[in-house]
Amino acid sequence: MRIPAPIAYIVLYVALYAAFGAASPFWPKFFETRALASQQIGLILAAAMLTRLVFGPLVARLADQLGSLRLVLAGCAAVAASAAVALLWADRFWWLLLVALAQAAALAPTTSLADALSVNTARPRFAGRPFEYGWIRGAASAAFVLGTLVAGQLVSPADLTPVIWMNAVFLIAATGATALLPGQARSQRSPSFAVSGLKALMSVSQFRIMIIASALIYGSHAVHDAFAVIRWSDADISASAISFLWSEAVVAEVLVFMLVGPALLERFGVRGAAILAAAAGIVRWSVAGVTTSLLLLSLIQPLH
Repeated sequence: MRIPAPIAYIVLYVALYAAFGAASPFWPKFFETRALASQQIGLILAAAMLTRLVFGPLVARLADQLGSLRLVLAGCAAVAASAAVALLWADRFWWLLLVALAQAAALAPTTSLADALSVNTARPRFAGRPFEYGWIRGAASAAFVLGTLVAGQLVSPADLTPVIWMNAVFLIAATGATALLPGQARSQRSPSFAVSGLKALMSVSQFRIMIIASALIYGSHAVHDAFAVIRWSDADISASAISFLWSEAVVAEVLVFMLVGPALLERFGVRGAAILAAAAGIVRWSVAGVTTSLLLLSLIQPLH
């Protein structure tokens, strides 16, 4: 079956990001229901992140070498769905760690492969207008929010199995959606990225500063992403309210990307906008660290 390319990419991204939205906020709480200590939860999440750092570029390079991005993307989504289901039977720390790492390795290249497929396609026209990549990412973010909100209605503090099934079903849907994508002509393989190229890149001072700043930004989110849902649940905040809080942050992120961000960059420049964002983060974490008031949390989540 052939459908317009823009619709095919939207279907793929919606399935992928709905899977992320349904599960990402709730994985730490799921591990807690498996009687894991906070140190064990932190270890699983940190190990999963390191796994993504390794397997993301490795699998992406394999896809380049094979010249079949769609096939590799479908395989990764299918393996990730299988790993999600396997979590239902994992009841000990080491089994949970092993399955979580398997899913992390499979998920690592999915977004980069999907992006490579979409941005490398000649920009098609839809309804008489050029189809923009931003439309795809906007649909993906909306799907993330919807997945989070629906999961929040289905789970309870003691039963998070709906997260597993939603994650697996949407990943299976993403696997099938790869068949809808338009075929791409094989291009000549680009030369492999040599160590000398990496050294040249790292010699650029602005790039090194950007990497450090990015690491600090993501690091500042690590504790929140790992333990916010657990902390909020312990404060008797309902799962539906938690899904709203998480979705609120994603919606704010989309609004900044599409509307506020460009204006801030034009007004303050990159450095000024980064300082403004850092100040917003300081306010957010300072308030979040001293309260679990639903009202205050809802007010600071847009600072994401």
